[in-house]
Amino acid sequence: MFTFLTTEHKQKVHGIYKTHLLVVFLWGMLVLIFLLVLLLTPSFLIARAKRGAAQTEFALVSKSTGTESPQEVEKVVAEAQEQIQTSNQYLSAPYLTETLLDVIKYKTSDIKINSMSFERSSGIINIAGVAGSRTALLDLVKKLRADNQFEVVDFPISSLVKSQKVDFSLILHLKTL
Repeated sequence: MFTFLTTEHKQKVHGIYKTHLLVVFLWGMLVLIFLLVLLLTPSFLIARAKRGAAQTEFALVSKSTGTESPQEVEKVVAEAQEQIQTSNQYLSAPYLTETLLDVIKYKTSDIKINSMSFERSSGIINIAGVAGSRTALLDLVKKLRADNQFEVVDFPISSLVKSQKVDFSLILHLKTL
């Protein structure tokens, strides 16, 4: 290939080319740095906030007054144990929905329940409905009495007067803790 440029012009063109290449490289680096700063700023701010929160929490936890007497500490521990025992009693008690589902589970297709009510203060569930037959009602009462969730299952003897389409009302006393 022939070159029609003198050596002096060649060096000048190479210098201009290198300068343009350097300018393009610097602009590319500037754009890259700008994008990195733009994309990493939210992460930096979140990390900084988490660090501040962790330092504040650590300072609160590690700060001790040193003026607490053993009696005060024992009192706080006793109160905490009492609260734990109370919450354990509530957690071990059967939920009302589970109890009602058990009642419905004992019901056969021959028994229709019209209403159910619950008195929280006394732990009493009232159930009213219609049984297709006297034997179906007696079977339901036997199943409910066999269930250990109930202390007493009351139902009026007058419910047994009719042999078909027996209207009934049951009173179930939940066991107390």
